[in-house]
Amino acid sequence: MDRSFDASGFVTSHLQGPRAQEILRDCDPKESVRWAEWAMIRVATIMKSVEPHLTIAEEAERRNAKLLGDAKTLNLQKMVLEEEKADAIRAKLKEKGAEIDRLRRREEGFLAGGKVPGFGSRGKKQCEDLAEDAKGAIAATEGALKAQLAILVPDFDTDQISFFKDIVDGRVMEPTD
Repeated sequence: MDRSFDASGFVTSHLQGPRAQEILRDCDPKESVRWAEWAMIRVATIMKSVEPHLTIAEEAERRNAKLLGDAKTLNLQKMVLEEEKADAIRAKLKEKGAEIDRLRRREEGFLAGGKVPGFGSRGKKQCEDLAEDAKGAIAATEGALKAQLAILVPDFDTDQISFFKDIVDGRVMEPTD
């Protein structure tokens, strides 16, 4: 809000304008002085009545500027926190994916060899049963992780995520045996 009211311009326009010239020309000097005093009192009255409004407007502008600055700061903080959350989720998924990949390769090795350490000759059947249990556990873990990911990052596409798929050159592929 502009506090620079041009009092001298206002007085000049009222004292030297066409109406003022007419009044001053037809009046005696006493009347002219009285009319000039009236104009000055009118200017002072206008200034006095406008001053509280200017103060209120300036305070509102200061508060508005502060609130806009606070909103920008909060928006930046929100963006940083969202990025940190997404990075943490990516790191956790990468860590879990590596662990699951290691377990999958171990399981495939057991199935290919037919012998499981500690199971002796009964290894193949027990290994198959164990593999089925492991696949069920992996599928349950996969479902839980997808559900958590859907809550944390709602717009993230989890359709192609599977612990039994490989990533080759940035593309999701079915595992090749």
